[in-house]
Amino acid sequence: MLHGSGIELRSSPRLAVEYPTVFSGDRLVGEGTITNLSVPGCAIRTSKHLKEGDYLELRVLMPDHHAPLAIDVAKVRWISNGSAGLQFIRIRPEDQLRLAYHLRLALHADS
Repeated sequence: MLHGSGIELRSSPRLAVEYPTVFSGDRLVGEGTITNLSVPGCAIRTSKHLKEGDYLELRVLMPDHHAPLAIDVAKVRWISNGSAGLQFIRIRPEDQLRLAYHLRLALHADS
């Protein structure tokens, strides 16, 4: 994410992905595709109408063929052209470790 001054504000590397996900919130249930992923959040492409400030629960189908990655609470931070940026607020420790491990392996393989 670029700040108005053009300075990059992201503190974690993001991995470009195409992972299916299902999500739910107070007023909706939907599905989409995670298009980039990092430890603190992700971007999701969906046809559902999300709003900034919405809170969602997500299940992400990871390529490791284990149970879906559980994101217990994520907050919608931005919306743009059918995509939304999510910040992970609450994720179980075992899923946090799994996510970090997956990203480390994938980013190392790309370098």
